[in-house]
Amino acid sequence: MKKTEIFGAEYYAYLDDIVWYVKQNSGTLSDAEDLYQDALMVLLEKLTQDDFQLSASLKTYIFAICKNLWLKKLRRVKVTVGLDEITQNDFFEEISEDIEKERSEKEKIDAFFLEITDHCKELIEELFLKSASLDEIQKKYNYATKHNLSNQKYKCMQQIKRYREKNTNV
Repeated sequence: MKKTEIFGAEYYAYLDDIVWYVKQNSGTLSDAEDLYQDALMVLLEKLTQDDFQLSASLKTYIFAICKNLWLKKLRRVKVTVGLDEITQNDFFEEISEDIEKERSEKEKIDAFFLEITDHCKELIEELFLKSASLDEIQKKYNYATKHNLSNQKYKCMQQIKRYREKNTNV
């Protein structure tokens, strides 16, 4: 997959989150749409750089760009964003914390995936990562009913639960 292919079907995937954030911070729908467009241009520029590596989810990265751009705009128009002045260092520290939290969550998921059956890995990926519908999964895995699929999902989740109970630090 080319780096620039994310601008296809996923173009508006995170716009609602950005609209909510901007409206919560003295902005309008139009401001949010402009901001989102600017952020995607920044992302596109980054994606063309050979040394660019995405170290967080795409959603986290786009939100971070939008948040930074919006805070800069608010500072320019002298709108206060809270009780304390937000500095660029605070912003990067907050983004770093978000990225570390996401990495930690990914490491947990990776550990779970090492401990469950291959069938459960596939089923969980379909359900939670690919967001496939129950009908699609039922057909793909030849489950007679959705109830059978739900039972299998439960069994898979129990595998993860047992692993978590054995490893309380996860």
